[in-house]
Amino acid sequence: MKKYIRAKSTFLNQEGIVFPWVLFLSFLLLIITFLSIHQYENHLLLLKSHQSSVTLQHIIDTSRRDLEQELTALPETQKHHAFKNITPDGEAIVDCSHDDQWICTWNVTEYSSHSHKQLKTSFHP
Repeated sequence: MKKYIRAKSTFLNQEGIVFPWVLFLSFLLLIITFLSIHQYENHLLLLKSHQSSVTLQHIIDTSRRDLEQELTALPETQKHHAFKNITPDGEAIVDCSHDDQWICTWNVTEYSSHSHKQLKTSFHP
């Protein structure tokens, strides 16, 4: 019977068993790969959340400017005022009541991500 001589390998010993350091490096490479994928997915989620927040804030800022102009033009005797501002990114619906200052309840909706935000603000004319 002929005995075959194996060529020297840096990954296998003479019997064909994988060296432990090769297994360790392979598992380390797999762990790094999966952690990188997870970090990328988290980054995409954070980016989407940030874009939604910036868009909602833009809708609030543009609507507030227009609302303040309307509130300053109203007569002192008016106690309630409803306001709706529609932008390409979303809409803001505001309901204001007046005692000694204007207290406004906002409902802001973003169209692209269907985000919804409610808040209260006050305005001194």
